[in-house]
Amino acid sequence: MLTRLLLLLYVAALAAFAQQDMGVITGIVTDSTGAVVPGARVTATDLATGESRNLLSNAEGAYTIGPMRIGTYEVAVEREGFRRAVRTNLELHAQDRLRADFQLQVGQVSDVLTVSAEAPLLQSETSSLAHVVGEREIRELPLNGRNFQQLAWLSAGIMPATRSRDRESGFNAHGQAANQNNFIVDGIDNNNNVMGMQDRKAQVIVPSLDAERHLRRTRYVQLC
Repeated sequence: MLTRLLLLLYVAALAAFAQQDMGVITGIVTDSTGAVVPGARVTATDLATGESRNLLSNAEGAYTIGPMRIGTYEVAVEREGFRRAVRTNLELHAQDRLRADFQLQVGQVSDVLTVSAEAPLLQSETSSLAHVVGEREIRELPLNGRNFQQLAWLSAGIMPATRSRDRESGFNAHGQAANQNNFIVDGIDNNNNVMGMQDRKAQVIVPSLDAERHLRRTRYVQLC
């Protein structure tokens, strides 16, 4: 499984300790009339690893699966008396609260209705702001110093830090100090809390932009 690189920019310092490189998928299961369907079996499967998690929708027809690792998922819903519904290619990024509602049609469970998901234009389930920089931008955009951290400057509200020990790539997110940024690689803390004379970097390890098999995408999240 390809390693994914995650960068979280925390605007709310008090909430920073609780954040991680995971997300959740949530939604409501209804029938063709709009009535909620409790007790439906909801299964989320990571298409890269085959790992799956499942649960039953509650009395209000709602479900929430997570936290789950970032990746591309398929979500299937089954209930006796209804056709099996599947939504595939759901991209889950760090800190996402991805909404996937299902409307079941009367029929046999052996009948399957599959929908290829499209990325939502607005994530109504969370108040955080986020920006994903894809592999193409990481590989092709010129970066002075070859530090992926500078890609944060592509996000709205991000400015190069004018007063920071991380002189090459430091940045301020929505007016917050550069030392409130938090760097995580595969869920592991990657913050340089010293930034001494020999290495004025905010990160302990700066992954190479040329390590294409390790560096797939960078996620920037500003928590409100």
